[in-house]
Amino acid sequence: MHPDKKWLKYAREVLQAPPDLLKCCDGGNPSNSSDPAHAARIRRWPGYIGKRYAIGRVLLVGAIHNPAKLFQAIGNDLEQEIRNWVEEPSAGSDGRYLDAVRRSYTAAYEEWAKKTVWKNFKCLLRYCKLGFDEVAFTNLAKCYLEPQRPQGKRVDYAEFVRRCNSHYPINDLCEAIKPALVLIASEAKKITEMTPIKVCTESSLPLVYRFVNAGPKHGQRNGEPIKQWGPIAAQHYRNALGR
Repeated sequence: MHPDKKWLKYAREVLQAPPDLLKCCDGGNPSNSSDPAHAARIRRWPGYIGKRYAIGRVLLVGAIHNPAKLFQAIGNDLEQEIRNWVEEPSAGSDGRYLDAVRRSYTAAYEEWAKKTVWKNFKCLLRYCKLGFDEVAFTNLAKCYLEPQRPQGKRVDYAEFVRRCNSHYPINDLCEAIKPALVLIASEAKKITEMTPIKVCTESSLPLVYRFVNAGPKHGQRNGEPIKQWGPIAAQHYRNALGR
């Protein structure tokens, strides 16, 4: 089965979350969630798969969406297309959904890449000699969460990751679309323990690299800056594919 078909199955499962997970998603609502505009927002976001993605490519994995950055970048048209796809499944709506996601995320990528996490993703893709249309992207937690509450207190996203991963294990997505390299923007021990990825004993794939996603150490992996470990990871990826 083509990776697009596997992705569509996964995306529909995320968008049609069970009731117990909906309650968890509501816990991450922005402080102005009483605003009717926010009440109508889509709460879970499966992510993106590029039009040139193929088995053996790269899966980018973030932690959780920042609502301000998400909605500033993707616009309202994508949300409406997603609703249409969920309500009226068909081969035609599958294509329209994928086209809409690809247009929106490709445009957002250039804006997001000016900031911490996506700047690191863009750097790593450059080392791998891949374009954004050749990769897939998802978050460990599919909903969104303000980095800080009005009181200035940062919110721990670990519980959102734990609950989401129990419904949508990152390992299941890896087994479905079969990336050769998985780049995860979280090196926290508890997040790593919650989100294991099984590596095939025969191929030793996928290669999995986790790195710090925020703060002064962003981009570091095991204390090494991205400019040191990134090219090595990219070379290991190319070696694994025989390039």
